[in-house]
Amino acid sequence: MRKTPTLALGLLASIAFTGGAVAQAPAPSHTSQMGITPSQAGTSKKPKSVTKWSLAIRNDKAAGSTASKIEISFPKTLKLNTKGFTTCSESKLSNSGPASCSPKSRLGGGTASAVLGPTSPSPAPLAFKNTFFVGSATTFNIFLEQVGGDVAKVLVGKISKAGGAYGQKLTISIPKDLQQPVPGTYSALADIKASLRGTAGSGSKKHSFLESTGCSGGKWRFRTKLTYAPNPDPPASTTSTATDSVRCRK
Repeated sequence: MRKTPTLALGLLASIAFTGGAVAQAPAPSHTSQMGITPSQAGTSKKPKSVTKWSLAIRNDKAAGSTASKIEISFPKTLKLNTKGFTTCSESKLSNSGPASCSPKSRLGGGTASAVLGPTSPSPAPLAFKNTFFVGSATTFNIFLEQVGGDVAKVLVGKISKAGGAYGQKLTISIPKDLQQPVPGTYSALADIKASLRGTAGSGSKKHSFLESTGCSGGKWRFRTKLTYAPNPDPPASTTSTATDSVRCRK
C-alpha cells in the first residue's frame, strides 16, 4: 500500500519557533482567476465542448492560514460531464501512482505551493506537482506529488449541485496530514494552478469533460470559497470567498 511519508527532517530543522507573543494575523483571503477556451458558447440543445479550462487560486500569505477545503462553483451554463470517460480510482492512484492510470482518464494538471510553519519566523517553502484524473461519474482524483521531496497524496474533488446563482461545484478536501504534516507543525496553501482538457466518446457523441450551454450577460461567472482550519488557533475568519468572470459570446 502506498503511504505518505513525513516531510524531510531538513525542512523541519529549518524552522525556528519562538515562545513570545504572536501578532494577530489578518483575516484570510484569496483571489481566483479562471480561463475558458473557446469563448463562443453552445446551447442547451447543442452543448459546445470546452477545449481548455484553466484555474489559478492564490491564498493570502500574510494571514498564514491553513486551508482545509476548496470549493469552485460554476455558472449554470457550464457543465462538468464525465459520462463515458475512462476512470482511475482513488485506491489505484494511491497505491500505484499516475503511471497505472489510463491516459484516457487524465485531464491535465499543474502546480501547487505551500509553506511549512506559516506562523513561524522562518517558513519553509514547499512545491508540488498536481495531476487530475476522472475518478468516477461524480469525482476527480488529484495526485499531489512534492517536488524534491517524498510526499505523494491523492486529493478527491467531488462534483455536486451548487445552488443559488450557480449550477455545479467542485469540492476538494485537503487531508489533515497535509494540513499538519507532523504534530504541531502546520502548512498553509499558497497557490494552486492547473490547466485541464479531455474528451470522451467519438463522432457526434464526442464531448469534453466541461461543456457550455449558453452565455448570460456576456460572462461566465465563477465563485471560489476556501475553508480554513485552526493552526493551532482559529483564524480571524473561517472562510473566504472570491469571484471571477470569463468573457463569453453566443
